[in-house]
Amino acid sequence: MEWKLSGGTYATVTSAQATNGITNLAPGTYLVRYAANTLYNAGSEATITIGAGAPNNYSISYNLNGGTQTGAPTSYNVGVGLTLPTALTKTGNTFAGWYDNIGLTGNAVTSISTTDIGNKEYWAKWTVNNYSITYNLNGGTQTGAPVSYTYGVGATLQTPTKTGNAFAGWYDNAGLTGTALTSISTTDTGNKTYWAKWTANSYSITYNLNGGTLAAAPSNYTFGIGTTLPTAPTMTGYTFAGWYDNIGLTGTALTSISTTDTGNKTYWAKWTANSYSITYNLNGGTLAAAPASYTFGIGTTLPTAPTMTGYTFAGWYDNAGLTGTALTSISTTDTGNKTYWAKWNTIVNPITDNKISGINVDSIVSQGDSISFTAMGGGMANTNPVSGDRRFVPASWNTNISGTFTTAPYSATFKMDSAGDYTLTVTYNEEMYNGTAWVATGQTTTKSVDFTVNAKTDASKNTGDTTPIILYTILFLASAMGLALIGKKRILKAVTKR
Repeated sequence: MEWKLSGGTYATVTSAQATNGITNLAPGTYLVRYAANTLYNAGSEATITIGAGAPNNYSISYNLNGGTQTGAPTSYNVGVGLTLPTALTKTGNTFAGWYDNIGLTGNAVTSISTTDIGNKEYWAKWTVNNYSITYNLNGGTQTGAPVSYTYGVGATLQTPTKTGNAFAGWYDNAGLTGTALTSISTTDTGNKTYWAKWTANSYSITYNLNGGTLAAAPSNYTFGIGTTLPTAPTMTGYTFAGWYDNIGLTGTALTSISTTDTGNKTYWAKWTANSYSITYNLNGGTLAAAPASYTFGIGTTLPTAPTMTGYTFAGWYDNAGLTGTALTSISTTDTGNKTYWAKWNTIVNPITDNKISGINVDSIVSQGDSISFTAMGGGMANTNPVSGDRRFVPASWNTNISGTFTTAPYSATFKMDSAGDYTLTVTYNEEMYNGTAWVATGQTTTKSVDFTVNAKTDASKNTGDTTPIILYTILFLASAMGLALIGKKRILKAVTKR
């Protein structure tokens, strides 16, 4: 036997149906016949009509496999059927359909048809979501970073790079607020957009001053800002010639660190030895050749050959007052422009400059006559002495008699009672000026004059000898007439003894 719903396809009656009957048929018109076999053709159709009656109701069970849903139908009626719900959700997953087996094989079921009968059980199938990852690098770069992640797996965010900056983390907002993120967790969902935060690097600056000093200088700089290198290092006797990035001081001097520079910096100071001027105040002297400048670290020797007539060069002084110690050179550690003043000492020659006046050559000195003289010392006329000047002060005199001098003028008068040859000797004390006063050196020198005293003739005595009178008359006449009478006289001469 076989049967079908009118308009449908014949179905063979099973042995169970033949024994127990066909149940749960929906209302409608059914056709029944004998099925064809090898011996007989199919029999004539018999029509059976089943009324509507009370509808059969069947349960629907859902296995959500971790998902959730609300308002899903839990039963259906035969002949009515229904559409299975699709509004179920599962975090991180997309619903992939209902299946009528736990193995989720076969085709997905979307509805229960009007001809379905029996209780139904369905299993939900899910596909794990895959989400995109978008990076806003804010000027940085990265390679190989994940562009998506899978729910339940998550992802680790990579560390990008940016010249002159340190990566400060990924943030989920353009304002870079909140907490930096390092990964996407296994429970995260949704497409992700991240913004990179950067901190400009700060680098150290090291200075090699090569002997100089530096009061203040930046010890670091920040990328994107840079800095100006200090221009005020100092070193005695040198002029700063710039900063160099190598110990050999080659290349171009550097004045700043640019906004695009990176890395710790080390600089070496270059120095140029200073050259200073030398000025000479000769104070009336002359100087043929002399250095006009000197270089720090080298120095120079001051000239020793300036000259001035009547004076002896007594050294160079660094002040117009010629005080302190005479200088002979500029040392290697001296600095600054130099000005020197020449000191001169008057030349005093006691042999020629010490004099005795008043006893003239060819004068006649008679026994018992008064003899006056004046002693003059060399250097006594020096009214503007400088340290080191010498002079000779008359101190005493003697023939066969003696005397002393106290103050100028250094004069004396004496008489010789006996005829004969005599020597007048004047002793001079040497003095040296110490800058404030004349001071005796303890040295003496002498000046001598030889003279003759003739015996005096008594003209009032009548001896009958008129020779002296005649002789004086002849001498007087010869002098008046400009004649030279050569007489045997002793020549006055000066002998200086020291």
